[in-house]
Amino acid sequence: MKDWSIRKQIILMAMLPALFTSCVLIAYFTYSQLQQISDNLNSQALSIVSQIAPTAEYAIFSGNTKELEYNLQQVINNQDITRINIINKSGETILSLRDDNENAPENNIYNLFFTDIELTFRQDIVSRNLPLADYDNGLMPVDEKDSQVIGTVELQVSNHYSNKKKAVTLTKSSLITLGIMILIAMIALRVSRRISRPIQKLTEAVKKIAAGHLETKLDIDAPAELGILEKYVNQMAQELKINQEDLEARIDEYTDELQQTLEELEIRNAQLDITKSDALQASSAKSEFLANMSHEIRTPLSGILGFTELLEASELSETQRDYINIISDSSRNLLSIIEEILDISKIESGKLDIVTSDCDLIEVMDNVISILSPVSTNKNIELIYNFDNDTPLVVLADAFRLQQILTNLIGNAIKFTQEGYIYIVVEPDPDQQDYIRFSITDTGIGLSDSEQSKLFSAFTQADYSITRKFGGTGLGLTISRKLIHLMGGDIGFNSQLEKGSTFWITLPDKPSPNPKAAEPGFDNRPAALLFDSLPQSQAALQSMLRSWGLAIHCSATTDIDPADLQAHELFIFAITYHDDLSRIKRLVQIIKAETPSAKIISISSITDSAFLTELKQAGIDETISRHAKRKHIYSLIDSTLSDVIVPQPTVIDSSTSSLDIDPDATDLHVLVVDDNHINLKLASILLNNKGFNTSTASSGEQAISMVEQQDFDFILMDLNMPDMDGYETTRIIRQRNNEPRPTIIALTANLLSHEKDKALDAGMDAVQIKPINEELLQSLLSQHRNIKNRTDDEVPAPDTVADDTTVFSAEQAIQLSSNNIELAKNMTKMFIAGLAEQCQAINTSYENRQLPELKREVHKLNGATRYCAVPALRKLVIACEAAIEKTDLDRLDSLVLQIQHQVDTLLATDIDSLFDEYLTQVS
Repeated sequence: MKDWSIRKQIILMAMLPALFTSCVLIAYFTYSQLQQISDNLNSQALSIVSQIAPTAEYAIFSGNTKELEYNLQQVINNQDITRINIINKSGETILSLRDDNENAPENNIYNLFFTDIELTFRQDIVSRNLPLADYDNGLMPVDEKDSQVIGTVELQVSNHYSNKKKAVTLTKSSLITLGIMILIAMIALRVSRRISRPIQKLTEAVKKIAAGHLETKLDIDAPAELGILEKYVNQMAQELKINQEDLEARIDEYTDELQQTLEELEIRNAQLDITKSDALQASSAKSEFLANMSHEIRTPLSGILGFTELLEASELSETQRDYINIISDSSRNLLSIIEEILDISKIESGKLDIVTSDCDLIEVMDNVISILSPVSTNKNIELIYNFDNDTPLVVLADAFRLQQILTNLIGNAIKFTQEGYIYIVVEPDPDQQDYIRFSITDTGIGLSDSEQSKLFSAFTQADYSITRKFGGTGLGLTISRKLIHLMGGDIGFNSQLEKGSTFWITLPDKPSPNPKAAEPGFDNRPAALLFDSLPQSQAALQSMLRSWGLAIHCSATTDIDPADLQAHELFIFAITYHDDLSRIKRLVQIIKAETPSAKIISISSITDSAFLTELKQAGIDETISRHAKRKHIYSLIDSTLSDVIVPQPTVIDSSTSSLDIDPDATDLHVLVVDDNHINLKLASILLNNKGFNTSTASSGEQAISMVEQQDFDFILMDLNMPDMDGYETTRIIRQRNNEPRPTIIALTANLLSHEKDKALDAGMDAVQIKPINEELLQSLLSQHRNIKNRTDDEVPAPDTVADDTTVFSAEQAIQLSSNNIELAKNMTKMFIAGLAEQCQAINTSYENRQLPELKREVHKLNGATRYCAVPALRKLVIACEAAIEKTDLDRLDSLVLQIQHQVDTLLATDIDSLFDEYLTQVS
């Protein structure tokens, strides 16, 4: 009904009430008529039977039925009466009359609504004694007691004719109803037409107006409200037409303006393109400027630091040594600032790479503590770290960048803390699954709300007065945040002014394919008692000692019942800057008296030699710094419990020189190429002190000339030189096929990765970062010592040549590093750390069929394998280079797959275990 038209709804509303009313009335009157017909039949039959009964009295009494039969024959002619029976007192029928006329069959409709039946009516025939009296006096009343029933009149009546009357009545009623319905429908149609026609006209007009035919008009001929509506529709159409014309005019105007704007936009886009190009050039220029500035600033710094180290190794007075220390510290601070600026530049330009490899978290934390502990010791600040035992020991991460972030955060905590402690916790992140959380809590100056809002802004510190008081560029936190985001983690902090701060970082817990074995432990689970007055220190030491299997008990006070000492065989004193030494001495005496066989160890924040001597004199068996590496603390406890004396690390006296002459260096010729005379002089002194035959060149042209006149084993090449830089100089030297082929090592202040690739492409064998120092030179020369007199296709020849199917040879690695075990391990780990990235570059170049790029990448890997003991991979890479030269693509398919397999095998190899196994066999 919702979708019906207005006309249908009007017809329905007009017809329903009238139809309903007429149907109710007709039904009522029809029912009354039918009921009256039925009642008439009944009353007529009762009347007839009551009239026959007195007449039949005489016939029964006299036995003469002729007269009665004649009279009843007239009655039975009534079409409704079918039978009359006169029955005497004995029940005998003395007279029976029947109507022999049968009713004709009726139609189906009659049979559907009506059924013929016969009705029986009875009346007793009563004999009464009627006394006669004077007619003037009227009839005497009849005594009912004198009446008696002498018979019965039985009358049968058919309702056939009554039903016919009813059928006629129903037919008339139906015809009347139909007539009324037709009349009402005609009236409803006429009325609906008068209402719906104007509405239809309005609808059609509105459709045309909606379709845009605004010239449409209606003839106002509808009555009343519809006429008013037609009028306003015409008015609306007129206004819409006016508005459309106005809108079209405005559109034309705006189109012209838009066209003009588009033309201006095209001009601006062109200007933006130019500006973008200028910005890219400026960015590139900035990177080049930073690289050049890095080189220019590092060049004099290298000289300052190098000669400072030489001075530190000479005999100096205390005042001179203080001056030298100030110069060294200032230079290193300046170098740190330069590195921060370069880091932020590389991050912003997207050129800082995150190298993912096995990251030993304990080793990282030990390194950070070793670096920063002297600073905290100078300020008498407790530096404590707690490594939760549920934390994985090794994860896949960039260990160098993680150490850089932690060094910055912990260094800041030390910088802004005047007293108290720095507490570092390494644990699984309680808020995120598969993440590790590093929390650094200090008792420093804290931050106000306003200072916190700008904390991570570059070149900004909380307060300019802080910069003046504590120093720094304000880049550390910005770099740390960007680095940790690049590593997939997050950084945050909580702080209260004058109450300290807690900085935290999260790191994804990516499982390493080479998980580190659990830390060593004590099999017999010795019982130990730890004395520690600082709760944070106590928690950290307790966690560490329990991870090794010690049955540790803790006490925050030195007041203890001597009877409780008997159950322990090891006593550990964690000594802070605020502990009372006299109380410690007194307790040591009690322990020695009660348990003479027990061992006593001190883990002290105080490293002053006089203080440690005093502890020894008090009866403490062994002492070790709180900031020592975990493995050293374990070794000390293990040796103490086993009564084995472990040699302590030797402290080098700064008044003596560490530049011992290397007897193997006297036959090696080194050329140093640098346009800075300070660097030349420094390198010459360092190399000469080591026993090398050293020559210098101040330009690329001079270096080429000297190489043509003399054979050199090593060339230390500066990259940025006027006229002819280090790249061009190296290319010319390589093109002249000097025999034997010299090892060329780039020494540069430029930290950008593309510069390293550029140096390797030019033909250099390695790239190292300035400043030049004795340790760097010794490492480089040891690394390359065994590649003397080799050609470009030759492989270093160690004393023991491993089978070319060997994945890795620890023996050969140590020989390649001149028996420097630590150097061999570090070089191997550095090589393996970059393998995945190098292999990916080879696969990408091969899949894209970029043979020049593939040749460059394979050549880089070939050069790297020459210094590491990976015979199987080295053989495959050499064969791959040969296949590229011959454009043997079928051979390349197999070789690239084999290189990938060999790299995967190396990545899954536990290098430390192989080194340990070899060293065990040798020992």
